[in-house]
Amino acid sequence: MAALCVAGASLLTACQKEDKAVNLEKEPQTVIELMEKEEGKTFFKKDLVLKDASGQNEVVLRVASQSEEVLNNYLTIHNLTISPVFKLSTETVTGQQPKPDQTTGVESKKKPDALIVTEAISRKLQAGAIGYSLNVEVNNLKLLEVSTSIGIVYIIS
Repeated sequence: MAALCVAGASLLTACQKEDKAVNLEKEPQTVIELMEKEEGKTFFKKDLVLKDASGQNEVVLRVASQSEEVLNNYLTIHNLTISPVFKLSTETVTGQQPKPDQTTGVESKKKPDALIVTEAISRKLQAGAIGYSLNVEVNNLKLLEVSTSIGIVYIIS
């Protein structure tokens, strides 16, 4: 009878180990990981450490694309910076509304390969800051280069 109890305990332990092995698949932790899982593709990614002018605020920003060429071109052409936000603005912005393809909405007709996705991986903000703004500027550019594979015309300094 004692041998049967030991055998039963071994079988139970083996079943429990199998269940754990099945559940080891890592759930997506970030938006980019979720997109990779849904689309079944691995994105090309670069993590940028962005600091404000004072050096007291820091954001690690992950920039990703399904195309390595698009990612590298985007990072060459654009300068990304942050600014701390200390209170919410109550002013309303007037002016031209963005066209649907200029937003991050579903209405975009761009090829998925040409899309850039960004997300903050970590934030270190000084006391009193409630968030940050991400500033995207186009770099000063000089030489013209045409990339026909993705349909982009851009200038490199």
